[in-house]
Amino acid sequence: MLFLLSPSKKIVSKKQINVNSTMPFFLDKSLVLIKEMQKKSIREISHLMKISNNLAELNYVRYRDWDIKNNNYLTEAFFSFNGSVYNCLDVDSLELEDLEWAQKHFFILSGLYGILRPLDLISPYRLEMGVGIEVNSDRNLYDFWRNDIVNYLNSYKKENTFCSIVNLASNEYFKVIDSKLLQFNVIHCAFENLVKEKWKIIGVNAKRARGFMSRYVIQNKIDNIDMLKKFNLDGYIFDDSVSTDNNLVFRNFSKKTN
Repeated sequence: MLFLLSPSKKIVSKKQINVNSTMPFFLDKSLVLIKEMQKKSIREISHLMKISNNLAELNYVRYRDWDIKNNNYLTEAFFSFNGSVYNCLDVDSLELEDLEWAQKHFFILSGLYGILRPLDLISPYRLEMGVGIEVNSDRNLYDFWRNDIVNYLNSYKKENTFCSIVNLASNEYFKVIDSKLLQFNVIHCAFENLVKEKWKIIGVNAKRARGFMSRYVIQNKIDNIDMLKKFNLDGYIFDDSVSTDNNLVFRNFSKKTN
């Protein structure tokens, strides 16, 4: 089983010294995007990304100074991202053998890097997959990355023994994958809370659940769907009555949201 995650908007720099770091696969294409973003003003970045001027200025400087060869600015992807998913994954408390296992079983979809392994070194950035940036003949980042990512995953499948991908990424990021060309069985996971007597997906809760599930998967070396269904952290348990083979629903029976 392979597992897909989204990145987070927040990034921190805390390079690890005891892991075997790797480099992203599509750095040449990342550089194309960096050069495109370097053409833009602070105001244009603010408008394009719908962020404040302060955040736009921060990312303007990041694009201007981007240097993937300068180790002082690089951090492994798993240790870089700092959002709800990664806080609940709590990568800092994982053992080295856990990280080595995750390196072979997890991928992070990225607007700037295309696809990342957990220990790929990255420079701080902000470029969400849904940002409407045109690059040459590509209308957006989905067009820019679609073929490369699906070909990469299919090649990875041929080199290994994986048959299924578990999607723990957001819709914004998973849309970059052309499912018709993907040579994997795809399993989606939904995390629902009871809201006014109706089961719904609450964004912030779902992000936390994806992080907890990622941690559960890594620590227990989950490699089949039956083991995945046993996930039961943060109040979520598998509900067979509303699940299908390719859509696993986990419901939180311990918390009600008004």
